[in-house]
Amino acid sequence: MKAILFGGTGFLGRAVARALASDGHTVESIARTASAGFHAADVTEAKSLAGLKVDGDVAINLAARRGTRR
Repeated sequence: MKAILFGGTGFLGRAVARALASDGHTVESIARTASAGFHAADVTEAKSLAGLKVDGDVAINLAARRGTRR
């Protein structure tokens, strides 16, 4: 199975990516900024997602935006 993982740099995203990979699945990780092994896209911006060139059998969304402390 090939998974597209949104939020791959977060706490849960890293754990899910490792678990999927250890079970032999292919993982395409998406993060807000590009880095080694990650595609760049912001799930809050339609234009950003429109330019994303990935294909998979399943999409997993673990992307989140943390609130600011007051």
